[in-house]
Amino acid sequence: MYQHADDGWQRRTQDGWQRTDDQRTTDDLDRERSSRDTGDRRVDDSDRRGAFDEDRFGGERADRGERADRGERFGGRAGGRRR
Repeated sequence: MYQHADDGWQRRTQDGWQRTDDQRTTDDLDRERSSRDTGDRRVDDSDRRGAFDEDRFGGERADRGERADRGERFGGRAGGRRR
C-alpha cells in the first residue's frame, strides 16, 4: 500500500510509513494519480455544465408533464411505432 505525502511517495511497512525511492513504482503511481485527478476534473466540469441534471433525462420536467415523451422529438414515440 502506498500514499502520497508532501515529500513524495511512502510505502506501508511493518514499521509504518517509509519513503520509497523505487523510480519504476513511483512513476506508475504518479501516472495513476494524474489520471484520477484528470477524471475528477472532468466530472466536476460536467457537474458545473449541468451534464447530470435530472431534467436532461426526463426527471423533473417529466414529473411536471412537460414533454415526458422524448420520442416525439425525433418523429416517433418513445415506445416505438405501431403500424
